[in-house]
Amino acid sequence: HQAGSRITAWVDRNFHTLEEKRQEFIIIDGEVNEKMLYVGIQPRRYYVKHAHTTTQLEDKKYYKMEDVSKMVCEGSNFILMRYLAITRYVGQFELTTLYINGDICRNLYKCSGVEKGIVNDQKLDLCKIQRTIIEQCGIVHYSTTILTLHGKSIASFTQNYRLISGQIVKQEWASCNYILQVNPLAYIHNEKPIGNEHLLLQHVWEKDMQLMSKFLDCKTEYTMDIKTYLADHPELKSMMADYIQQTIFMKPEDILDFTIAHFKRFCQCNDD
Repeated sequence: HQAGSRITAWVDRNFHTLEEKRQEFIIIDGEVNEKMLYVGIQPRRYYVKHAHTTTQLEDKKYYKMEDVSKMVCEGSNFILMRYLAITRYVGQFELTTLYINGDICRNLYKCSGVEKGIVNDQKLDLCKIQRTIIEQCGIVHYSTTILTLHGKSIASFTQNYRLISGQIVKQEWASCNYILQVNPLAYIHNEKPIGNEHLLLQHVWEKDMQLMSKFLDCKTEYTMDIKTYLADHPELKSMMADYIQQTIFMKPEDILDFTIAHFKRFCQCNDD
């Protein structure tokens, strides 16, 4: 069987979901069984839409804000767990969430604190978060998520990159046949992260021969386009040279107004 899930969410700094689209699917004997949940915030309420391809079911619901004041949807749940790992939170608490069918569920968290662990043969400080979801009908779902505490350098056979703080190393649901985990071929070094790092790609693209080649090709093409355009429009070079010369000579305090007045002379509307 093939199965998977996809979540796209917009969340504010207080973990409130502004909009979320969630999909879960499983393919059995070539037949796709997919469930979809859409959540969107509206004035004083949440709009929830659930769809199921097998049953052709489409259900719409509305929840008042006071009924979902402690709700954390799946997208904001991942951000919350990362925050709990980075802050090394220890304890238990309960919120609410939405199940894939759109029903409100109990949502319990248990954080056991820092634990020693081994990831790809490397000893690391990790955080384990256990989550329990209880449906309205009484069905209980359990998940365990392992996250990093600090950023780590990672080197695979083809590239080097960094494992950011609070990143999921492994996640599994009870009675589920597949798990989510970090690349098993990655080698993790015990090094402290250097500064704030937001985009992992910016640290590896120069070492990627394919990306570097594409970059140089695009750069060359862009440079040639500029040179061709300037050659076809020599008046542009004269205009810019005149503007720079006038600016340096006049030394205006308000560059913006001076620039507008300078180029406004070339506007056709002034010919009327």
